[in-house]
Amino acid sequence: MGERRVRKMLRQMESGEPVRVTSAMATTTKLARFAAMAQKFGYE
Repeated sequence: MGERRVRKMLRQMESGEPVRVTSAMATTTKLARFAAMAQKFGYE
């Protein structure tokens, strides 16, 4: 997942917007990192 895409998703999470992540966008490892980051914003 590109850095630009991650920043956009973080901005969406910050403003409370829903974020859609598909496995086609990244490797499982990158999705796991993103999920850990999302938990800091209250997503589960």
